[in-house]
Amino acid sequence: SGAEDMLVSLQDPDADPVHVIPRDEWTNGMREVEEISRWAAEKLGISSDLLVTFVKPSRANGNWVACFGGGLDWNVTVLGKKWFDSWSTHLPQLLDILIHEFSHKYAMNHLDEDFHKACTRLGGKLAAMFLRGEKMPYGERV
Repeated sequence: SGAEDMLVSLQDPDADPVHVIPRDEWTNGMREVEEISRWAAEKLGISSDLLVTFVKPSRANGNWVACFGGGLDWNVTVLGKKWFDSWSTHLPQLLDILIHEFSHKYAMNHLDEDFHKACTRLGGKLAAMFLRGEKMPYGERV
């Protein structure tokens, strides 16, 4: 991949450039995680049309797994394509990441009380949805 493939993250313009993986290179698991991410964003009132991208940072810069800032970037370098293909075996981690990232809609700072409240509020909302029988995409696999 050349420099022309490197794009500034749509979620954090100050971050290092990332390589956005083209849709035709996504695995089935990546497509499913995109659909689950979009479903959760809509159900939790985050976005009715979430843009989901899968990226590889231009250089190693920490162990972030996802980044939300209106859209959602998934870090394939850290998670690996196999993580997406086996998402159903670690659904709690997937939901944890979504709750964490979507909570940034309300507060960017992890130490901010508003961030903590958003995490617990979104987690409670998601739990209540499942208890009421709400079905998530591909939920029959878990």
